[in-house]
Amino acid sequence: MLDEYKRNADECLRMASQTHDEQDRRSWLRLAEGWDRMTRTAQRFCPDEFRAQEYARCTGQAPSWALH
Repeated sequence: MLDEYKRNADECLRMASQTHDEQDRRSWLRLAEGWDRMTRTAQRFCPDEFRAQEYARCTGQAPSWALH
């Protein structure tokens, strides 16, 4: 889920960088912002899923915030 949100945000940013129409660019940037907001919301309300994805992506070490 989170990876999909991040991919969608990245795609919107890519589209914004490629358009020459200012209104289209602003629309793509708003969409990217929405996907980023959804990512942050999912991280806050589904922390177990987020941690599992981050753990799988990394070396398996505990995140630094967990040590503080």
